[in-house]
Amino acid sequence: MKRIGICNNKGGVGKTTICFCLGGALAEMGKKILLVDMDQQGSLSSSFLPNIHDLPCVITDALLNDKKSIKEAVIKTEFENIDIANNYKGSPRFLFPLYLNNGTGDSKCDANKTSNSLA
Repeated sequence: MKRIGICNNKGGVGKTTICFCLGGALAEMGKKILLVDMDQQGSLSSSFLPNIHDLPCVITDALLNDKKSIKEAVIKTEFENIDIANNYKGSPRFLFPLYLNNGTGDSKCDANKTSNSLA
């Protein structure tokens, strides 16, 4: 299994377009593709899914809740060989940074520690 990550802090540089086109090209070549849309705007997801606003589980739910599997956030698209895991749930609670280790060596995330500037 190969993994390709597309990331850049600057907006408007083509991250979503690259993911959309590269994922589509690889799917046409017969590769199984899982797109993981971590952008809080959900633009990539809205390209593949009719309604990203009412999803029962998103990737952030799975990352922050040990009882949820990432598989619950994966959605089949109508395109052959392309699945997507979305991050958009229409709430700013998904914009906070993940606090790893919490200064205790514990590797679990603490969803209760959020940035006050985002509240």
